[in-house]
Amino acid sequence: MRLIVNGEERWFDRPLTAASLLEALQAPAARVAVMVNDEIIKRDQRAQRHLADGDRVELIHMVGGG
Repeated sequence: MRLIVNGEERWFDRPLTAASLLEALQAPAARVAVMVNDEIIKRDQRAQRHLADGDRVELIHMVGGG
């Protein structure tokens, strides 16, 4: 499966959900927002949101500051 993740083409050998993509990339799920094809995926919907070949995924890391 080919995905465009944050503008970079990446290949995966199995079907993924938004949640399993975060696991595969070792991204901290609690601190990352996920957008697929310009649609924000709610945290409680990540495990049900299947990704398709060619999807554009943006992972936005939350950063605290003050």
